[in-house]
Amino acid sequence: MAGNDGCTEPCLTLRRLSGRCEEYRSRNEERLRCSEVSLATINAKLNWLIGLLSALGTAGLATILKLAAGI
Repeated sequence: MAGNDGCTEPCLTLRRLSGRCEEYRSRNEERLRCSEVSLATINAKLNWLIGLLSALGTAGLATILKLAAGI
């Protein structure tokens, strides 16, 4: 039974390390979720900006072509 005495300490250490690893993993998952929300918000704002600039560019180009053609 001498082998059981040697196993007690490594098993406890392994449980502690496993618990720390689980805490670290859950903290990182939460941080990643926050980052995903931030990136989705930025993406939506950029899409609105691209749409607005496209509309303004189209109107400007139409005006320039109209003036150039003299119509």
